[in-house]
Amino acid sequence: MARSQKQIESQITDIKRQIQDAQELQAIATFAGADRLLSLLKRTRDFYVQAMQNLDESGPALDREYAKRRACFNLIDGFINGMAGADDKIVALKTQFLVLNEELQIAMDEINRREKRNM
Repeated sequence: MARSQKQIESQITDIKRQIQDAQELQAIATFAGADRLLSLLKRTRDFYVQAMQNLDESGPALDREYAKRRACFNLIDGFINGMAGADDKIVALKTQFLVLNEELQIAMDEINRREKRNM
């Protein structure tokens, strides 16, 4: 089943945001001192891995504490991966953006054809 124009437009908006985020991470990765930032982020990520492993399995708040630490880990890991793989991600996102624009054009053409038939 084909997606609606609104669904495609929503996905295009999300892809645009992801491209902008990837471009910003790419720019950060090229700044002087980016290697120090990356090192700090990796140490922080390692801290959260250890913190998740050190949780008391019999603790009443295990799920909540694990979820908080996992969210922090995912955020930090996203920054690390974003800085390291920004070039490839930008290319993939731009390709996806073009595909979505083509799909949107097809959906809009179909809407126009239906409107002309109904007149």
